[in-house]
Amino acid sequence: MTTATPASTSIFTSLSAQKRREKRAKLTDAILFNKELQDDADAKRVKLNSKIKTNEFCKQTRKHNADLRDARLKETQYKETYKRLLAESFGSMVAEASEIHPQFSKRTKIACEAAEAFSKLLDEGKLKIDEVKASNPHFSVYLKCIDDIAHSKVYEDEENLQNAMTLKSTFEHDFSEILNKKILAMMENEHQVEQLRKEELKNAQEAPFPEAYMASKARQFNTYFKQILDNTIRENPEAKDISNMLVAVGRYGALEAIYTLKLADREAFKTKYQL
Repeated sequence: MTTATPASTSIFTSLSAQKRREKRAKLTDAILFNKELQDDADAKRVKLNSKIKTNEFCKQTRKHNADLRDARLKETQYKETYKRLLAESFGSMVAEASEIHPQFSKRTKIACEAAEAFSKLLDEGKLKIDEVKASNPHFSVYLKCIDDIAHSKVYEDEENLQNAMTLKSTFEHDFSEILNKKILAMMENEHQVEQLRKEELKNAQEAPFPEAYMASKARQFNTYFKQILDNTIRENPEAKDISNMLVAVGRYGALEAIYTLKLADREAFKTKYQL
């Protein structure tokens, strides 16, 4: 026999179930709402982090590109400075060696001429710098000094500057003395050639055809220095004789410097001055 459930109990149970359902519904809504808030917050945080990372990446990229541009600029400046210092040093050695008489000095003109000749041959790839560097330890040290000085000027690093300046000056002085001896020997030879030319002029007066006689002897008077001097006079017809002479001496000194160091042959120099 079944016992009947009191009506009040049934109503109470029904209300409790309803409240539980409502409570679960509210709890579910709250959970979903909180999840939406969290998802939204997470999305904003990801977006913000992405923006921060993007900004940081752009910032680093800009800095990296700026560093690359600066490095390339520095490298260009270094190469130009190295070449200029090398040419100027070369010109200075030739100018010092070309002071053949205390009364005559054209140091600035001669230095510029020699530096220009060296620089042009360097640009044209006609100087065997690497070959000479490998076989001549003194020249190798000299080039290293030029390198250190150029580096210190561009990168403001003076660690090896003083030692480099001293060694560079020593090489310049010693090499200038060698050049000076060669130039003086050349001048002595030119004096002897001129004396021979005068003697041949006398002999020509007794020859049946004086002009043909001198023409047959002309080649022995056409020395390399005379070619340089004649070309210098053609370039500067209004200049004084002594001025053209000293410029020619400077040009010859540049030739001897290149030739002595075995940096190039005479043909390369002849091309430079169209001899």
